[in-house]
Amino acid sequence: MSELSRYWLATVLAADRDVLDVACGAGFGTALLARSARSAIGVGDAAPNEEWPDNLRFVQGDPGALPVESASVDLVLAAPAADHDQCLAEIRRVLRPPGLGLVALAPEFEALIRRHFTHVARVETELFAVSQETLPPEIRPTATVPAAIQRAAVPGQREIRQLRAQVLASYADARAAAAVATEQR
Repeated sequence: MSELSRYWLATVLAADRDVLDVACGAGFGTALLARSARSAIGVGDAAPNEEWPDNLRFVQGDPGALPVESASVDLVLAAPAADHDQCLAEIRRVLRPPGLGLVALAPEFEALIRRHFTHVARVETELFAVSQETLPPEIRPTATVPAAIQRAAVPGQREIRQLRAQVLASYADARAAAAVATEQR
């Protein structure tokens, strides 16, 4: 599943939730999540942008030691690059019950993921939905694959195309703003 696809799914799940985006990079995906979330926090190297929503903030931090209060977010989106065990422990710590995590890791890490979370569903080849409580109805089993592999419900094709256009427009706007800022330096 591509990074953009992960953000599409997360946007559907972020509605009226407090969201944490771990290793958010430049923050474009986090800004997309903030459009529907109650609040969004990106952990990474993103720079402030006056065009981004008021409910969005960025903090510097390590995925293995998240600078966020325990039990303070409802949804975590993470693609940990290193120290997967510590990052999963931190995701579990910051999730407020019945919180949901979307964790992008290769299938060989499934056993490690299951050590940290009671409920685990493989959404795509390298994306797992995790929770200490029952997974939400948006994450459901698919009859065409083994029961251990599950797929999330996604919006219809029209909604996906509209959301894709919004994401691409957000990226274009952010890149243009970054280019202007660079020229002004």
